[in-house]
Amino acid sequence: MKQRLLTLGALLFFCLSIFGQSSEFDGGGFDAMRIENEIKLTVPNEMVDSVWQYLQDRYNNDNLFLRKFDDGFSTKMAEDFFIDQYYDNEEMQLLKRQFGVRHRTRYVLTDSTDRKNGKQLLQVKVNDIDDNQLNR
Repeated sequence: MKQRLLTLGALLFFCLSIFGQSSEFDGGGFDAMRIENEIKLTVPNEMVDSVWQYLQDRYNNDNLFLRKFDDGFSTKMAEDFFIDQYYDNEEMQLLKRQFGVRHRTRYVLTDSTDRKNGKQLLQVKVNDIDDNQLNR
């Protein structure tokens, strides 16, 4: 569980371009595309607890660290549970190209009133969109 949460915490470091979205909660419509530049970090098991504690200390409780970059930044810690259903054909063509189609349901375990609790998403991820191999 901590490994998953650590991965989610590391996703904080996304470099994200958003086209047609007015907020992080708006899907932007059927014809909108969001480009993610995702960097995944691997942490040795013996360091997971100390790295997780560092992330909490550094970014939790509306820490001012992020606000020095932009007053609009805020932080919120939560434990989430995701149910993902992935789709592909028998030849696994999407997987072979590192593409993905998934249906995700999100549950916020620490706050059932959170606006993201119970949210469902159908997501199509495509690689090879430009020269940056991290973009998808």
